Amino acid sequence: MKKLLLLGLGIGIFAVSCQKDNQVETTDEQNRTTELAQFETLLSVDENMLDETFIDDSPESFPLAPCATVVRDTTTTPRTITIDYGTTNCLCSDGRMRRGVVVISYSGNRRTAGSSFSVAFTNYFVNDNAVTGSISGSFSLNGSNPLITRNSTITITTPANVSSNRTANRTIEMIAGYATPGVRTDDVFLISGSSSMTRNGITNSQTITTPLRREGSCNWLVSGVMTTTQGNRGTRTIDYGNGTCDNQATVTMNGTTRTITLP
Repeated sequence: MKKLLLLGLGIGIFAVSCQKDNQVETTDEQNRTTELAQFETLLSVDENMLDETFIDDSPESFPLAPCATVVRDTTTTPRTITIDYGTTNCLCSDGRMRRGVVVISYSGNRRTAGSSFSVAFTNYFVNDNAVTGSISGSFSLNGSNPLITRNSTITITTPANVSSNRTANRTIEMIAGYATPGVRTDDVFLISGSSSMTRNGITNSQTITTPLRREGSCNWLVSGVMTTTQGNRGTRTIDYGNGTCDNQATVTMNGTTRTITLP
């Protein structure tokens, strides 16, 4: 009898183990993973444009828009760059709608190792998603390549009033375009690091396993791989592509892959 009981217990444990190994995403998990991938794209667009503005010493690095005004104050300490999109949605050159104010404050000379910057938002929206929080970063060189170490705590609130908070520690290396400040189309950045995103009290942790590639000539991430985990619910792999400029990415879990569309 004991042998039968132990055998039954072993089979039960084995069955539970197999069930965990073969977990699939629930609908809510799929929604969270899709949202995470989409927000990563949306945030990387603005975060990298902030990097470019700081690196390139040019307001043209931020998306052109008929409503945007850029004001530079080089007399204050720290110095500031204010990008004001106005109070109503304005179509920008990257195809996204923006409104509100972004202020970049920086110490030291831009494009100089040891300089640093911070970013604040006031009533700022991208595609009607409210963006709040803060960003800080510092500038250095990896050989001849500019290197930005950036920390950010950002909350995005959708038009449906659903909020997600992302805390990220990222390293951004500019591998092309540094010799042509003010020209975005030849800029190429590689993004590495980790982050976590919390939505409805549930936190997912992310690690970039293959650097995310951001090109100034494209409105989306063109390649790179990020994994995301939530407790013991298994690992999902988000793949942003093979270098083609498009708004598609894939999510894979336990051998099942689905395609998602990026904003």
